[in-house]
Amino acid sequence: QKMVERGELGAWKTNGGHRRIHKETVHRLLATRVGQELPSVHELDLVVFHPNHQEAQRIHAQLGKWGLPLKSVVVEDVVDTIITSVSSHPRVVLYYVEELTDAESATIEKLQNFFARQNVIFAVITNRQAYDGVADALQQWGIMVFLKTPSLEEVKGFLRAQLMMTRGAAG
Repeated sequence: QKMVERGELGAWKTNGGHRRIHKETVHRLLATRVGQELPSVHELDLVVFHPNHQEAQRIHAQLGKWGLPLKSVVVEDVVDTIITSVSSHPRVVLYYVEELTDAESATIEKLQNFFARQNVIFAVITNRQAYDGVADALQQWGIMVFLKTPSLEEVKGFLRAQLMMTRGAAG
């Protein structure tokens, strides 16, 4: 826990409060302890989709305060999500879902397939009321689902873990 808090291991907390640590960050830490060079710091490109303009701006402002080497773009349209992702080649796309309708589920499945082919991590953010249904429905595709509130801290940890894995892959 102390190593995670010091930033030595990349981790994030699940909704149940459990820490998840990527094995790549453990390997990276072990490599530094035996004298291997640390990989250089990379930016983690991120695209966030949220249809509500005010909420999208709030997320964008919050991301800027985290102090991560992060380039982020927040978009409010599904088509813009794809266009921005193709042009910026992000490592992670976060997609907000208010309610999981059949049409939304079909869109998410198409996005997941598209981003998987691009080697982009695709995760969903949803509200507390929709969380169980969304998580159950998206489990079949292996999509990480975060609660909208207070999950921005969880997302921060998730992004830190992705950043640690990116650093480890570069080395």
